[in-house]
Amino acid sequence: MTLVAAEANGLRTYFSEEVPLEIPKPQALSSMDQIVLARVRVLDAPAGLLGFEQSAGSGEAPHEYWSAWLRVLAVLRGKRPELERVYVTFGNGHSYARGPTTPRQLQQDYFVAMYEDDSGFHLIGVPIAAAKYTEWQQEIGAFERERVKSLLK
Repeated sequence: MTLVAAEANGLRTYFSEEVPLEIPKPQALSSMDQIVLARVRVLDAPAGLLGFEQSAGSGEAPHEYWSAWLRVLAVLRGKRPELERVYVTFGNGHSYARGPTTPRQLQQDYFVAMYEDDSGFHLIGVPIAAAKYTEWQQEIGAFERERVKSLLK
């Protein structure tokens, strides 16, 4: 599947195994120069923000659903973040591949596109092929089912 077809499907990932060929410009940015393309390692499985925001009493859903700590290994484009470890938020829809969750996924490096604003760093979703998206989600689903089974024993 080509990137054009992946874009037509609306499927996105925030953690790409390959350098993204296309990075959509977020509406919040005035220029593509503000985007950083980096190779990173995810330090722990992403955490959901939805429950935190609701339990804090605000009653409104967060703009982004997930957060993660990343170690910046290399910057391919843009300004390198000041710190090697960066806290990022991401995800505001259902047509994206969730962040690395399984032990195998957490052991590899990824390419991410991100930008910084007053509230911190935000990942930008990049197109992903339907087959890769399905493979990614199936691996996470199988891992979660095994994890739940082991907890019930």
